[in-house]
Amino acid sequence: MNRSVALLLVVALSVLIVNKGYSMESTKNWKILQGEMSGKPIFVRIDAGWDTVSQAKYSYRMGIAIPLKKPKSSGLPTNEEMNALNSIEDLIDQELTRKDITVLTIIITTNSMREFVLYTNDPNGAQNKFSAIKNKVKTHELQMITEKDPGWEVYKSYLK
Repeated sequence: MNRSVALLLVVALSVLIVNKGYSMESTKNWKILQGEMSGKPIFVRIDAGWDTVSQAKYSYRMGIAIPLKKPKSSGLPTNEEMNALNSIEDLIDQELTRKDITVLTIIITTNSMREFVLYTNDPNGAQNKFSAIKNKVKTHELQMITEKDPGWEVYKSYLK
């Protein structure tokens, strides 16, 4: 099969998936899912590369939620707010995620909210890092919750 035929098949499959209400795109281990939740669009980016052995290293789930300031009627961020959210994501990635301590697994955008789902083996250290991040962010309010989740139940629920 030549490259242009293969590309046409991928495009056709993508159109079929989007028309069914789902879409998925993969970049290395990250996948992008799109759908609806409670009548509103939802976008989920998930690092689908975590196996059970790797998961066992991180038994606490952290959720960092960011309420949107001025969402569109769809509940999604405007382009301007998206820039601020991307900067916050970069800060979380730089300051909080370290492969041996805390990993970023899911990013959810829906219903006037962006949420980051991370897993850690050091909840106290992660809380301290989060506090430092929260003090640096001036554009949005950041909220965090940490819960024990050794089975990665939230993560697995998005892979179904």
